[in-house]
Amino acid sequence: MRQTESCSDFTDYLIYSFPQLQIWDTAGQERFRSITQSYYRSANALILTYDITCEDSFRCLPEWLREIEQYANNQVVTILVGEYSSFN
Repeated sequence: MRQTESCSDFTDYLIYSFPQLQIWDTAGQERFRSITQSYYRSANALILTYDITCEDSFRCLPEWLREIEQYANNQVVTILVGEYSSFN
């Protein structure tokens, strides 16, 4: 899995219905922070991912959690996923 370099989205539609699932894959780089923060308010769930082979990515998690507390609604579900990819 490649590191996200910008922002992309995916929407899954059910027949005769409004979008049920919309996923925004945002980059973790500082230059995209303002974009990421704007999505927190309307999110029902947030998935934080980190590379289990990179301790630095794990150490960034408290910063992301602080942002979630600051910008997301207090009902948001937060999920932590450790990823491993052998595709280097």
